[in-house]
Amino acid sequence: MSHDNSPETYRELLRLLVEFLAESGEETPDEVDEYLRDAGYIPDDLVMRMRQRMKKAMDASPLNWRNQTERIQQERDTLSRFRETLSGSVDQLKIEINTLLHSSQARLSVHHRNLNLDEMTEDDLAQLLAELQFQLSERRKASDKNEDK
Repeated sequence: MSHDNSPETYRELLRLLVEFLAESGEETPDEVDEYLRDAGYIPDDLVMRMRQRMKKAMDASPLNWRNQTERIQQERDTLSRFRETLSGSVDQLKIEINTLLHSSQARLSVHHRNLNLDEMTEDDLAQLLAELQFQLSERRKASDKNEDK
């Protein structure tokens, strides 16, 4: 039997399945197959098509970690570039951090504002400064995108 495979058909099928499962108790696989056949579907074909659709949706999803790897790598590269440009003494790093924290308090995460910079190592200070610069640059990019809309 030939069926329209448009999204509307799948939505209707899912609605029917949810109704079926909600109105009765525990169904056996044979009962579900019978219900699908009565609705005009071939269960094995339907399962295959639904798996293909779910795989396609997962592959395209921005929540799929595989789809995020390029963005994550770009962010790591950007953070590394900020870190490479840092130089100066511990006192200079502290001054730059405090300047960033005070000049842009509304745009930075709250946890950065309560740090005791005197207890941090030079490496920690350099990393913090790079992270703050990165965070601000990302916020500016997002702000620019919002303004373009």
